[in-house]
Amino acid sequence: MPSSFNHWLDLAFPYALHLLGIFVIALVLNRLLRALTNLVIKRASAQTRPAQLREQQTRTLAGILYSTGSKIVWVVALLTAVSEFHINITPAVTLAGLASLAVGFGAQTLVRDLIMGFYIVIEDQYVVGDTVQIAENIGRVEHLTLRRTVIRDPRGALITIANGEIRTVSNLSRDWSQAFVDVSLAPESPIERTLQALETAAAGLRGDPAWSQTLVDGPRILGVRARAPAAHPNRIAEARYTHIDRATHRTGGRLPFRAGSNPARRGELEQGESAMAQITYDEVNLMLRLYDMRREARLRQARAWFVEHFHPESPEDMMQKYPQGGEENTYIRMVISYWDMVAGIVNRGLINDELFFDSNGEIWVVWDRMRSIVPTWRAAFKNPNLFHNIEETCKRLEAWREKRAPGSTAAMRQMMGQAKPKAKGL
Repeated sequence: MPSSFNHWLDLAFPYALHLLGIFVIALVLNRLLRALTNLVIKRASAQTRPAQLREQQTRTLAGILYSTGSKIVWVVALLTAVSEFHINITPAVTLAGLASLAVGFGAQTLVRDLIMGFYIVIEDQYVVGDTVQIAENIGRVEHLTLRRTVIRDPRGALITIANGEIRTVSNLSRDWSQAFVDVSLAPESPIERTLQALETAAAGLRGDPAWSQTLVDGPRILGVRARAPAAHPNRIAEARYTHIDRATHRTGGRLPFRAGSNPARRGELEQGESAMAQITYDEVNLMLRLYDMRREARLRQARAWFVEHFHPESPEDMMQKYPQGGEENTYIRMVISYWDMVAGIVNRGLINDELFFDSNGEIWVVWDRMRSIVPTWRAAFKNPNLFHNIEETCKRLEAWREKRAPGSTAAMRQMMGQAKPKAKGL
């Protein structure tokens, strides 16, 4: 018996040493792997959110690398240990290789996404919170993993982009960025004085405590870029429109529109100025859409009734003739609310005044019919700005009409007054 035990011990001892050696080597490799993956971690150098997010991302990446590498080490150690017992592992390895190959072909897009995500994180191309441009998409990075990048664009849409599809990325918020803005001046503006005023406004912005901490340099006035019959575009570095607007007004200059927006008319038309040259496609398109709304059957019926029959002598007369809940009262509210909405659009400069006035005289008729009872409505609702939009638009329309055809407004009122008794008799 002792001889048999000694014989078994002699046979088992070498195997035990081999297994122990395999186990020790696997442990050492895991320790080395842990040390190597820890080098990936970029510790936050400041208590800022981007720095902390960067550290968190690299810690996650290091954990994934260590977990994957550790599993590979232990699988190799297990296969090596099994072979020590003279068990043929070739069929198992072959089967595992074929399965891996099949999965690799099927998931090659996923693998590409993960590899690209790894490089994005390790190279610190961008982090959550950065503003980036990926292909045609511009937005703020809201989520980043090894497989995908999620950004929110200026419309508020959440866009998911597979990392493997990213070929070029522009980080618009890393370190610093700059913008160029072309400011067009009205033809009558004195160029030299305006440029000096713009430079003064830019210097004021550079010295503004609210902005100086966020500016690396500028804004700077680069001078006149082009001259045209209608405007003098000047290229400047990024600056707030309010600084420029106030400065140009102080020197007698005028900005016809906010830089980057539709060149719409804002305020009354000035002597000798042609606004029709500034009309854009967007303004015409908006006009056509408003026209399509007017063609809706119910609104067309309400408008026809309003022009023909709405002649209130007083608020009391209106409430007696057109009581709340009646069809005529509904017509009145439909017509007035539509034209007040349109007037709000025009007053905000989204449609050129002259373009609008040329083909929308009906708004003036609506205001002329309601203007005598508006003060009572304003007092009743304690809202002095009630129907302010339609009133302001019609004031400018009257001034524009009188400039082109003096006396036309009075003639129209007289003609409508003559038609009033006839409408009552219908």
